[in-house]
Amino acid sequence: MPPPTSKQLFFRLLGYLRPYRLAFFLALLATAVIAATDPIALDLVALRLMGFDEQNIPKIFESMADSKLRITRVSQPEDVVVCEVDATSLDLQRRPLNEIRCGRAFLAHPGWIGHIERKSA
Repeated sequence: MPPPTSKQLFFRLLGYLRPYRLAFFLALLATAVIAATDPIALDLVALRLMGFDEQNIPKIFESMADSKLRITRVSQPEDVVVCEVDATSLDLQRRPLNEIRCGRAFLAHPGWIGHIERKSA
């Protein structure tokens, strides 16, 4: 028997989702696509959207502070500019990272709860 094609695998996956199709469709409506050429900039945007504070996550703030092994051009969160496409007009909007707000905070892993959440201002 030959291996299944990509199309066959895709439709088999959709079959598994059939009982959950409403929840799956609603989840797609709330999806954000984040892309960046800088890994730390991408992580900073994702952390803000999730409601986490980058100053409480050592891998992020240490990467910004390290002057020897630079993996990023970002040395502080203010260096990040977010470009967002307006869903209705398709206009590109540029905003500083500090304007990005979390609509609904993610729940941190149980071992991190109370340690990485962004404090509300």
